[in-house]
Amino acid sequence: MDFRRRVTESLLFVFLFAIPTAYGQGLTFALVSKSLHDANFIAAARGCEAAASEDGNHCLHVGPEGAAHFRSQDLAIRRLLKQDVDGIALSVTNGAYLARQSLKQVTKRNIPLITFDSDLPEDLHFLRSAYVGPDNRVIGQQLGGIVNRFMDEGTLCLMSASPFDTNLNERLMGVRQALTGDPKPDDPGLLTGENGWTETGRCPWYNADDKSRAITQVFTAYTYEHSDAIVSVGAWPLLDYNRLREALLPFRDELRSRSKLFVLATGGLRPQDYSLLDEGLIQGFVSIDFEAMGRTSYEVLKRLHEGRAVREFWPTPVIQVLGGPAGVTGEDSANPE
Repeated sequence: MDFRRRVTESLLFVFLFAIPTAYGQGLTFALVSKSLHDANFIAAARGCEAAASEDGNHCLHVGPEGAAHFRSQDLAIRRLLKQDVDGIALSVTNGAYLARQSLKQVTKRNIPLITFDSDLPEDLHFLRSAYVGPDNRVIGQQLGGIVNRFMDEGTLCLMSASPFDTNLNERLMGVRQALTGDPKPDDPGLLTGENGWTETGRCPWYNADDKSRAITQVFTAYTYEHSDAIVSVGAWPLLDYNRLREALLPFRDELRSRSKLFVLATGGLRPQDYSLLDEGLIQGFVSIDFEAMGRTSYEVLKRLHEGRAVREFWPTPVIQVLGGPAGVTGEDSANPE
């Protein structure tokens, strides 16, 4: 009961403080993220509001406080529907659940809906008009491509937040496709020796959007699961730089010699991220431009409000960034605009 009360109080805090009540003139669009505190979504909201303000419009940022969860995201959408909004961009947590719940009301009210960052499952694409963001399977393939640069075979631990997130599942699929050399669109499933790669016992590991748990899993994967390569399809371990560096230091020689690998997907790179590359504790990133995602989301929503046609997929930039003896290098974007 105490847990339920804490959840209810947390959600009430979101509703009271995440959604302003008055905006003056102009159109009002909403960016519904997985978490209001996630730096990547803050960047997306910044891009959306900057683009909207140029036209005298507004872009709200709404979603759960703290860790992402599909139930709290659904409640945030329900609260949003009590406001006057001209369009919604949604980063999907559990698409099947949202479709059964709040998205029914979005459809009933004929509010333009697009997805960004994380799309609805393919059988639910009819609920939205467009997807803005990178091809998440390509992100996974780029992560796997970094592993392939340095290691031909070995044991692998994949890390994600939740088994329900469409975009993260697509990234997991892309990593496996890159490592097996199998370009087929179907997920090859857990690797059990294909092309020399085997996923270790408890992996893929889900951290429930908890940075502390993610770092513990990194240490455990190297120490007790004997993983040669760790691929995190999101930035959770990076959110506590000092603790992550401490967890990686026991494996510094192996990481520098690339007998162990650590590769991650993230948003814009910070100085501390480059520092981990320079030290050889991380071998590469796939960096996703969330601010561009927010700007493009606004442009697509505005087009829909104006009754203009939009294409289904609006790609945004992704850059592969590698560490190496010659320093840090950036590869071409997988998703140029």
